[in-house]
Amino acid sequence: RHRVGALFVPGGYASETRLGRTVKCWSVDSCSAPGRANRMKQRKVAITAIVAAGVVAAFVLVWCRTAGPTYEGKSVAQWFKLFRTASSAEQEDARDAFKTFGDQAAPYLLSVLTRPRFPSQLKTSYAKFLSALPAFLKKVLPDVSTEDIASLAADELLRAIRPSAKVLMSRLKPWLSNPKHSRHLQAVLLLGTVGDGASEAVPFLVQALQSTNQYHRRFAVQSLQDLGTEARAAVPALIGALYDAATVHRAIRALGNIGPEAKDAVPHLERFLTSTHRYVAAVALHKINPDGRGLRFLIEAAKDPNSR
Repeated sequence: RHRVGALFVPGGYASETRLGRTVKCWSVDSCSAPGRANRMKQRKVAITAIVAAGVVAAFVLVWCRTAGPTYEGKSVAQWFKLFRTASSAEQEDARDAFKTFGDQAAPYLLSVLTRPRFPSQLKTSYAKFLSALPAFLKKVLPDVSTEDIASLAADELLRAIRPSAKVLMSRLKPWLSNPKHSRHLQAVLLLGTVGDGASEAVPFLVQALQSTNQYHRRFAVQSLQDLGTEARAAVPALIGALYDAATVHRAIRALGNIGPEAKDAVPHLERFLTSTHRYVAAVALHKINPDGRGLRFLIEAAKDPNSR
């Protein structure tokens, strides 16, 4: 590059002569090859951040267009934002709004749960880009660090509205049909949110309980616990889950939530009255048979100051 030389000048920057022209730099390092490499790296980061901003803007536009129905002048998306960011009282208003929406809110909440996630490198670049923007722009562009919070909020609201099987199952079946699908586990867990027609979800959960993957079994028994009495057809499978260390605790709870229709599980549950699961087993037994051994066990435990 015909570099002649570089020197410090009183103004606080350095200069060098390139092809007969003097170029001023903030330091000797920035005039050097490493300095130029650093500037190129910064440009790449800036370009990546701009692309990230474009992707986020696209997401925002899509959400705005698919916000769905309205209630009291607010769209589903606006109520969702209120639920995530407002005061406790306003959050309860938002929760009530979602219960009013019912099945109509399910597609939006599912879109939040399944939206594409930022790759970690892209997320870091976007965060740097966002931090350098004026305050009014920061308010417009979403903060990718809230992704997990949004997912938790969407899951909570789905469990509050309990969408019908008619709405939910058609969306989950493609994921449930293939245990290797990237969203299979998520689908198994979401089956626990089904409201009307929840019995339609039970065969999928019973099948997941037979999996060699312990997480499939754990998530399946958790969803069966959430379905309550609608999981009655899964009683034989849940009795088997009592003897699986990965699922025993939630299986006991699930059987208790089914109630009297889980009476076939009573002899199996009674075995746990002398185990570390004795209290949860006693509660389950009481739910299944209010006059049985579970109640007597709980009364005796209440009298014993050393019981835990």
